[in-house]
Amino acid sequence: MVSNPRAATGAGALRPLSQPEPVAVEVDGGGFPVTLSLRRLPQASCMVEDAWRLDDEWWRMGIARRYFRVLITGGLRLVVYHDLVHNQWYAQTGS
Repeated sequence: MVSNPRAATGAGALRPLSQPEPVAVEVDGGGFPVTLSLRRLPQASCMVEDAWRLDDEWWRMGIARRYFRVLITGGLRLVVYHDLVHNQWYAQTGS
């Protein structure tokens, strides 16, 4: 049984999933992450397992990102990326 079939519906209750989280990253000479700091992870060493680049929507504002799948001390794996347009680093939580 539906509790209130006349309740208003809409997108107001929707929330985005897996939003990128800002992260502080220290890089080596080649631009690869060596340590990172997240809200829940103060300072951790990491090892890059994979790297790739995404360039898209060049006809608009453009997206240029360099992605890294990293293994963090303790066994946690994360995907982090460097937004090359805005020079910001983010972690993709939930990846």
